[in-house]
Amino acid sequence: MPLDTGEYTYNHTYMGNKTIYIKDDALWRRARELTGKAGLSAEIQGFVERLVQERESPQKGFKRTVLAVGIESGPNDFQVEHIAFNGRLIHKAIISGEKGARDVELAVFQTAAGKLVLTVRDPDEGPVIGHYAVYDSLGELARALKDDGHPEDERVAFLNSLAEALGQEWARWID
Repeated sequence: MPLDTGEYTYNHTYMGNKTIYIKDDALWRRARELTGKAGLSAEIQGFVERLVQERESPQKGFKRTVLAVGIESGPNDFQVEHIAFNGRLIHKAIISGEKGARDVELAVFQTAAGKLVLTVRDPDEGPVIGHYAVYDSLGELARALKDDGHPEDERVAFLNSLAEALGQEWARWID
């Protein structure tokens, strides 16, 4: 409720206490010890946020996504690492090579947290992704794709498809 003192208006939001019941006292004590100064409340808050995100994700078209990524571990050798997130595929396309560059498959996923995951894969080398990057915005992703050695018209078409799917712009609108 705002308090008006004449010169200043103060707003204060009250956050009610929530009560949870843990039957195992030893478990509760150990959890408090492990959380230290950060406190158990912060951990419970984080758990509840992840629970809500996980349960709401399927309703919004998001699902658990696990991708295999090739990581170089030496000359002519690589290991496979897996990355996982709650997300949905936004757009996938094969972009032709230019100036000696090979064709690549670009795919963009949107995570439940709103980030964009770009994957790059050589379609001739199987299902393992050669590279991935995470971006906070479509504009940031568009800047990263600039000068990637592939035809400008295909890059623009790819970004336009992403923009339409996301309901966002990647280029500066001047009209």
